[in-house]
Amino acid sequence: MKINKATVIQKMSVGHILKRKDVLIKSPTGSGKTLAYALPILHLLMNETPKIKREDGTRVVIITPTRELALQTYQCLELLSKACQYIVPGVLMGGEKKKSEKARLRKGIVVMVGTPGRLIDHLDHTSSFSFGTADWLVIDEADRMLEMGFEQSISRIIESWRKERAGKASNAILLSATLTPGVEKLAGLSLNEPVVVDATQDCQGALDDFVLPESLEQTFMVCPTKLYLVALSSLIVRGAIQKDKIVVFLPTQGVVDFYLNLFSGIMAEALLDSGYKVNFYRLHGTMSQHDRTEVFTQFRGRESGVLFTTDVASRGLDLPRVDLIVQFSLPLGVQDYVHRVGRTARIGTEGRAVLLLMPCQAKYLNLLAKAKLRPEQMQMRGVINYIKTLKDYIARKNPSFGLRSAEDYCTALQLTFEAEVKKEPELLESARNAFSTYIRSAASYPLELREVAPFKELHLGHVAKMFCLNDPPRILGEKAPRHIRNENKNRYNNSRAARPFTAAAKRKEVSEWDSGMAPSKKQRREAKR
Repeated sequence: MKINKATVIQKMSVGHILKRKDVLIKSPTGSGKTLAYALPILHLLMNETPKIKREDGTRVVIITPTRELALQTYQCLELLSKACQYIVPGVLMGGEKKKSEKARLRKGIVVMVGTPGRLIDHLDHTSSFSFGTADWLVIDEADRMLEMGFEQSISRIIESWRKERAGKASNAILLSATLTPGVEKLAGLSLNEPVVVDATQDCQGALDDFVLPESLEQTFMVCPTKLYLVALSSLIVRGAIQKDKIVVFLPTQGVVDFYLNLFSGIMAEALLDSGYKVNFYRLHGTMSQHDRTEVFTQFRGRESGVLFTTDVASRGLDLPRVDLIVQFSLPLGVQDYVHRVGRTARIGTEGRAVLLLMPCQAKYLNLLAKAKLRPEQMQMRGVINYIKTLKDYIARKNPSFGLRSAEDYCTALQLTFEAEVKKEPELLESARNAFSTYIRSAASYPLELREVAPFKELHLGHVAKMFCLNDPPRILGEKAPRHIRNENKNRYNNSRAARPFTAAAKRKEVSEWDSGMAPSKKQRREAKR
């Protein structure tokens, strides 16, 4: 595993677990919580006499909120148990064949990892599965479990475990990045006189409930909406040069699918022309379990590459050596921001995170400031210079375009994207679907987010450019909810009637590089004349 030093949470937790205490662990994301409980539990199992056998039944049950985290935990246990092959780990999760899982249960699984729904399914329908022999119950990512609506499922699992283990020595461990009232209630159900291990007290960055590694460099970039695609492309080109491993968070599955198709075609070819081979991946909830597992395993094993994903990858997943997190869409709250950026700078490594903001979303920084999270501003002009790395490809695709400045290259790349989308019917349909799902997502932000990122200030024509579309919003909006179409139509008509279409206004309307920000003092003085 190439680990030669224990993390803070591991140092604080291992001793209590070895003494067979119930433990409540609060620790920031990426702090090494899995090894904090896995190592001492396996140590205790290895030292039991007589030596345990798989036929004796399940000794440890570990519950995780998602399939990816379950698979990741299983892979960690599989690696650790090579030193003691009689301790057999196993994983139970949705998307796998229940018949195969039942066969493994009959053979015997000593350390079992599972998602809540699948565990309850086997409790109800698999005679060879019970909690009667389970000395340990581990509830990982408890706060995420509650957010996903698993409270009743977890309560039932705890109740079954307590009932079957009545009168027998048993221990429970609950892990969470935050201690909400719901988590404390869950701890009351599962833990008996627990030792509370709070690693955040030893972290200088521990402020309120949100803790981030000191080795994480947080930045934000205010970017005109119609230049979002160019900005993302620039960050990916820079990452290719630096051989970065990048995770890009997108708002919907439709957007993930579109950007994977777009970048794995055009951008991959452009980068290869410049001598950089980059693999692109996607991960979201509607993919089959086989595809999700394959992508997760491939990306984990890569030294570099780009993963487009929804928030399905924002919690608990240990993706080794991730160098950069790009938040293309707004996190739904500070907690989501923390969990997204927590995919990098894990266990002492360095990492960077960039939050893209439209000018109308700049107030989102106030939400972060309230939680004492203050990312530094990154200037867009410095980033877009990296697009010139693709100059040969861009020049070949746009032979008649005068290419001098970085802005010229960015405009030409945008036109290349748009031409490819227009030419490919399937890609065009994917773009329209991505636009529609993006609009629905933005229109359904929670109240707290709508106050700092008002939907009414979103320029739908500029949003269309994010998906390489030139269609008027009123046409694209046919797939959007009716109230959004009507609101957009009224706002568009009112705004056009409210101002004369002067030459200056026309230049602003067609300019690819207008930021949407207020006019300069010089422009205002000229307007007064």
